[in-house]
Amino acid sequence: MRCPKCNSEMKKVTVRKIEVDRCPSCGGIFLDKGELEAIDDADIGAVFDRGAWSRQKPEMDEVEAFCHRCRRTMMKLRAAGDVNIDWCDQCEGVFLDRGELAALDLYTDSD
Repeated sequence: MRCPKCNSEMKKVTVRKIEVDRCPSCGGIFLDKGELEAIDDADIGAVFDRGAWSRQKPEMDEVEAFCHRCRRTMMKLRAAGDVNIDWCDQCEGVFLDRGELAALDLYTDSD
């Protein structure tokens, strides 16, 4: 699978039987439908996500994401903690820029 943001080849990463696609170039993560909830339930978001999320450097957030599974542009959605995520309305996959999964995890843990 190719990265929805930088088009690099993504690598599969598996932790506790949850397999996600992570981009070695930009650090983004593609999650299939249901994987975000599974990661949250298992409390292992920080294991998959590398790098700090910064509201000061939103350059990757402004890049349009393209779902290579469905061959269509992904929609931008605002999630918890003002984190912008990219969502495919066809396969319901989610793309998170580097640090966004950890930011979501921190926000939901603080509630």
